[in-house]
Amino acid sequence: TPFRGRKLKSSRSVADLEKRMSAAQALVRLSWNWAPLAGLAKGCSDPSSDMATKRLHRCFERFAQSFEAKVLLEAVKTWTELQKWCSQHAITKEAWPVDPMFLEDFLETFRERGRSVPRAKYATLVFLERHVQAPLITAGIHVPAPAAGKKAVRGQATPLQPLMARHVRLA
Repeated sequence: TPFRGRKLKSSRSVADLEKRMSAAQALVRLSWNWAPLAGLAKGCSDPSSDMATKRLHRCFERFAQSFEAKVLLEAVKTWTELQKWCSQHAITKEAWPVDPMFLEDFLETFRERGRSVPRAKYATLVFLERHVQAPLITAGIHVPAPAAGKKAVRGQATPLQPLMARHVRLA
């Protein structure tokens, strides 16, 4: 019979929590730079006010509790790459929110890294828009096709179908 006792909650290690807090701080501070146009401090004319500071710390805690450090750091990395790409293509902060056509062009630059990389970057952009209120418009983006399953190697035999196996056994 299966164990029916109490299931203990696995506690996060102190190191994991520190990583999460550090990553959350990096992401929230990044978002704070977008004030007052966008981000978690959207509309806040004085991001250093007491109310804004309380919100900042509340955001740190929520992100650290809700998401893995890897997800948060990937969001920071993707935003940094997008900013670099925008500056190379003369897209300024005045053009915010970033147009979907520009984002498609940005995603296309990742095709050479692998078939699934543009889709992963797209998911990160959606995360930024949804959770960090990044100045992006992801609605209407032509989403890159997901990577197909593992392709058969040339010359590799196809798997034997069950009906065919039955005929082989009977022969």
